Amino acid sequence: MNAVGGGEGEDAGVDLLAIGPHPDDVELFCGGTVAMLARRYRVVILDLTRGERASNGTPELRAEEALAAAEVLGVARRDNLGLPDGGIHAHDPVQVAALVAYLRRWRPRVVMAPLGVERHPDHAEAGGLVERAVFFAGVAGAGGARHRVDEVMYYPMRVEAEASFAVDVSAVIDLKRRAVACHASQVGALGVGPESVGPAGRVATMVSDPRSAAALEARERMWGARIGVDFAEPFVVHRTLAVDDPVAFLAGRPRPVLFPERRR
Repeated sequence: MNAVGGGEGEDAGVDLLAIGPHPDDVELFCGGTVAMLARRYRVVILDLTRGERASNGTPELRAEEALAAAEVLGVARRDNLGLPDGGIHAHDPVQVAALVAYLRRWRPRVVMAPLGVERHPDHAEAGGLVERAVFFAGVAGAGGARHRVDEVMYYPMRVEAEASFAVDVSAVIDLKRRAVACHASQVGALGVGPESVGPAGRVATMVSDPRSAAALEARERMWGARIGVDFAEPFVVHRTLAVDDPVAFLAGRPRPVLFPERRR
């Protein structure tokens, strides 16, 4: 595990732990929420792999880009668990134990993780790995004091999902764009199509395709329209959320301008 950012002592605890399979995933898919919450809470990013199998960029360069992006987002620290890129497995006991140890050390209240249904095998497995590690972190044994995470909020990556809620990120959308741009080895526009080759032999990938960024921002605009704001990021939780005061919760909200629900 290699830290690529600063931070306070481990006894300080963490309010939000945002977990990404690769060093740019948090920025791409939930970077606005991370930037917004980092203004109010102690937020940490954990990358599960170094992204060493990426078509472009070295692990060392990607670590530098990750640090720069973390500074833009304003998080307290950023770590890397050092799992094998392309080899994340939700049921690997060694990987589960490594993440359990991390959770017990930093004791996050809330965890962000990829939704477990995704195109990239690492993305899908990462969601399951986090789910298992969160469970076992709260079980006695396996070394260290047990820690129970209050909630896991899952972020869709390149799949569509009906969200449990969406977070207004309009005020920090430029910070998100700047953080994503820090990963220049990955998101630099190189043309369209997986076989395109850019300068110095760089290969155009899905993440470097200009349509990829446009599609993700279009989704943020769509979710924003559904809650009556400019930009929003969707999240899924696997339980019914409690509302103590429906009037305070519902009254005075911005009016949505998109109503996807089928109405009679």
